[in-house]
Amino acid sequence: MSFAIFNVQVEPYSQMMNKHPRPVLKFERLADALATAEDLAQLQYAGKQLITTGRFSLPQIVEHLARSIDIGLGKSAVTKAPWLLRFIAKRMKNRVLKNGMKPGFRLPAKTQDIFWPNEEVDLSLAMQHYAESISELMSNTTLLEHPYFGEMTRSETELLHCRHAELHLSFVIAD
Repeated sequence: MSFAIFNVQVEPYSQMMNKHPRPVLKFERLADALATAEDLAQLQYAGKQLITTGRFSLPQIVEHLARSIDIGLGKSAVTKAPWLLRFIAKRMKNRVLKNGMKPGFRLPAKTQDIFWPNEEVDLSLAMQHYAESISELMSNTTLLEHPYFGEMTRSETELLHCRHAELHLSFVIAD
């Protein structure tokens, strides 16, 4: 089953992996993640067919990345994860920062609406939001405790958002 959202083809992950393997992305700075998102946005603006191998379109992914940064800046309230999940996550933090995130993690339903848009998003607005969120994160002197990983340094926070962007932007493929 597949369906089109604007000029973005969305197909189930299992079907897409046989036809279009996800690219391997590696970012060391959020500026690199933003540049990749901008490149993908330019392709979409130019009418190039973009395929997403997940459930979300490029604008929704970019908005999700911006919202995730905003939550770390305290712009949206998210409760701490249950203690057992925090306990496990703190022990996995270094592996995630070094090796990246794996697809398949599902947010609890009540948290999903905070992190992900429910409807299609304007790409230019999502890109602007993402750029502003990155700028604010990089200039912010106070970091809040991460809901899963706990206290993190500035470089760990940037690296975590890089790993997050690697995961989600790898679901977007220029066909």
